[in-house]
Amino acid sequence: MVIDYSNGEAVFSTNFNIHDHIFNSMRFDYREKNIYIEITASGSSNQKYTIEFRNVIGFEMISCDFWGKSPHILSFEFIKSSDYRLIKTLLEEEKNNNYFCSNLSKNKTYIETVLVFTSGDRLTIACEHISKTD
Repeated sequence: MVIDYSNGEAVFSTNFNIHDHIFNSMRFDYREKNIYIEITASGSSNQKYTIEFRNVIGFEMISCDFWGKSPHILSFEFIKSSDYRLIKTLLEEEKNNNYFCSNLSKNKTYIETVLVFTSGDRLTIACEHISKTD
């Protein structure tokens, strides 16, 4: 299933319940502007899968282990457009600096998500859409 601006809020929590799953790795494909996060499911299945973020316009990571070191995911949150922080910052920067080569498109809608780790760390990603592959 593909999650984007049109369906994100309605279907996100049922398709991406990854509490206590293990964050293995993240890869950013600069040319394609895609992020691939590899995760292992918690429990007896230990199923590995990838969450793909397509047409990424920005991401940022806080990685300080505030609550202690842990690769486990506490929550994966879909941010409502009224609460966007990263997307709002990117759009304001583009506007304030009159960038003419920006990857931001006036005709596209983006979504913002936050992965919160049990360590207290956070990974925020703004992109066009998300999908999960087994």
